[in-house]
Amino acid sequence: MMTLNRTCFRWFGLIVVLMSGSLGCEAPTPATRQVQVKVAAGTAQAQTAEAKPAPQPDAIPVRVATVTRQPMATYLQGTATLESVAQIDVLAKTAGLVLQVAVEEGDHVTRGQVVATLDDREARLALDRARIELAEAELAYRSLVHLDQEEAALELNRMELAEAEAAEKYRRAMTMQQRGLASQRDVQEAKTQRDMAKVAVAQARVRLKYKTIDDARFRYERAQTDRQEAELRLQYTTVTAPVSGVVSALPMVPGQYVRDNEILMTLVDTQRLVARTFLPEKLSGRLKPGQPAYVRVEALPDRRIPARVRLISPVVDAQSGTFKVTVALPQPPPELKPGMFATIFMTVSQEAQALVIPKRALTLDRAEPTVYRLQDGRAQLAALTLGESDGDRVAVQSGLAEGDRVVVVGQDKLLDGALVRVVDELPVMQ
Repeated sequence: MMTLNRTCFRWFGLIVVLMSGSLGCEAPTPATRQVQVKVAAGTAQAQTAEAKPAPQPDAIPVRVATVTRQPMATYLQGTATLESVAQIDVLAKTAGLVLQVAVEEGDHVTRGQVVATLDDREARLALDRARIELAEAELAYRSLVHLDQEEAALELNRMELAEAEAAEKYRRAMTMQQRGLASQRDVQEAKTQRDMAKVAVAQARVRLKYKTIDDARFRYERAQTDRQEAELRLQYTTVTAPVSGVVSALPMVPGQYVRDNEILMTLVDTQRLVARTFLPEKLSGRLKPGQPAYVRVEALPDRRIPARVRLISPVVDAQSGTFKVTVALPQPPPELKPGMFATIFMTVSQEAQALVIPKRALTLDRAEPTVYRLQDGRAQLAALTLGESDGDRVAVQSGLAEGDRVVVVGQDKLLDGALVRVVDELPVMQ
């Protein structure tokens, strides 16, 4: 359109000149001068438009990251669901009416914390009865034992007297034998009676020490046991948490009558979590208990949660060709919960300093791995040879140098050699 306008102006100016020549040397009229001025102005504008340079394309805004050297590990990766090491059902240890529930589902409780209260009136009455029965049994038992001991003492006295008499008879028999008035047989009989009397005295002394009334003793001991059971039943009306954890299920409600061994609530230990994953059998030689690891969950996408390989199954599943690996999380953050889906990274090797870039710097529309590297304000496409990857990072074996800057956001709008404008520089995550 601009070329057409310039052509029209040129033809119009030529016509005006010819008309002026045909009129000879006559002075131009005002109308003629006005036309000449407009033609000259149009010609000047056309010349100015021809001299103006073409506009430069706008620079594309991008975010970049600097290629750095960082410690780089090689990982075996697996997926799992987080599990609690301990999941405990809190059972009713006594029957009763639920008066109060002190917690709600999702609450964290500590060991020994009161979580519910049952009606204790029947338990208190049972304890009072047990105490009365114990007092009665104790009184009866001690009375009988005292009487029996008196009888045993009297018996001991009788046995001691009999022993003394037998000893005296033996002494006289010996004297009479010396005088020829008693035979050897008489002496032997006296000696035997003396010895039997000594044995009887010894037995009487043992009976005096250990003599009891069996029936009274058994009743007394049973009453003691009944009282202890009644005390426990009363204690059980106050329900406490056996371990620290989170209430994952709470079926009981105030006003409900619960029976012995009925489930009142379920607690899970969120401070001790594990993740169990299955790996191909060909990798079994690369892992051993104690190796470091870390876990990622969607709820905390930017955090590496420290873990450690705890157990490696010695058995390979014949159908799937996999073996089970258990990873323990020694200090899980409170945001982690049993049942969360997790990705596990188990360290199998460690490189001190590797050249790394963010994974998101890689372009996805080419057969080989490439990135856009910044050079003189432009994005230059660079082909790479990659090494191991580690979460959000990947090692570069060739194609980049330390200190290079690569595009991590905005590369989908770029072509090789495009002019770019850096709006932000992001760190390479470690």
